[in-house]
Amino acid sequence: MKNLSISLFFVLILFTSLFSQNRPPLVFERKVPLVNINSTLTRMEMDVKGQRLFLISEEQNSLFIINLTDGKELYSTDKLNKPKSLAFVSHADQLFVIDADGLCRFISLENYSVDKSLILGKESGIVYYDVISKKLFAGYLKSIAVIDSETGKLTGNIKLSGKPGDFDFDFKRNQMFVNIPDKSQIEVIDLATLKTINIWKISGKDNVSMAADYAGTKLFSSLRKPSGFITLGTYTGRTTGNYECASEPSEIFFDPYLKRIYISCTEGFLQVFQQNSNGGFDPAFKLPTMEGSVNMLMIPLLNRIYLAYPGSDKQTAEIGIYRIQN
Repeated sequence: MKNLSISLFFVLILFTSLFSQNRPPLVFERKVPLVNINSTLTRMEMDVKGQRLFLISEEQNSLFIINLTDGKELYSTDKLNKPKSLAFVSHADQLFVIDADGLCRFISLENYSVDKSLILGKESGIVYYDVISKKLFAGYLKSIAVIDSETGKLTGNIKLSGKPGDFDFDFKRNQMFVNIPDKSQIEVIDLATLKTINIWKISGKDNVSMAADYAGTKLFSSLRKPSGFITLGTYTGRTTGNYECASEPSEIFFDPYLKRIYISCTEGFLQVFQQNSNGGFDPAFKLPTMEGSVNMLMIPLLNRIYLAYPGSDKQTAEIGIYRIQN
């Protein structure tokens, strides 16, 4: 695996240099070795201002905090129980971490103690933090819990028709869009009442990840079967585009400034689709990464994409950093 990692590094450099004259939309910049992580990362989040990367590994029952400036580990613990998701609660400088048994912890990033905790149901999934309302939205079972991050109390519960995948928001209309993979549908939630107000059936299966372009009133949902993503109108739910990509797409992000879709595929590719003059999307770039690379973050403020390369018993995990170019 070490030789594979070295080979990948040179392939990435060669691949991006071949496109240098045409200025590719993505350029491989560097790798950050994660010396104590020998597993596939479950989830990652970032403190952009503090240049801290937060990582959890379900296999290692661990949380890791990395200084992105020098790549050094700031903190780690292996006392978690198969952590499923996390969110950075920026106003309080805390991490919200959910374990497989439904235990949710607010961990202080000052002294790494547990400030408060609560219990949700099992089968916990993705969690998001809204900086405006200071609320956390945490998926579990067939529900999404609404949690006040200041008190740590459950303030509401959104009932769904199936286990939620990824979800996204339109705060201007006070709505949430939720992928329901086992139903091949998207549910629209009114955040004022926490009730489902619409259900959109989609073509394809395993709609796991989601992104949105609210200025353009578009919603994007990745599909595992067949591999690709669809675009939908956020007002109508009508499918307006269907696009193929490499197998097993995982994370999908929309760049509102450059009008691009970035999608990571477990097969070992990072793909870019560029919006055209008709509002559709054209394949623009397909960059080889590493097989099993699942978790990705796009940070428009930094013009960077961060992709987690999986570790194993023979090779530690790494973060690949890619520079976004216009």
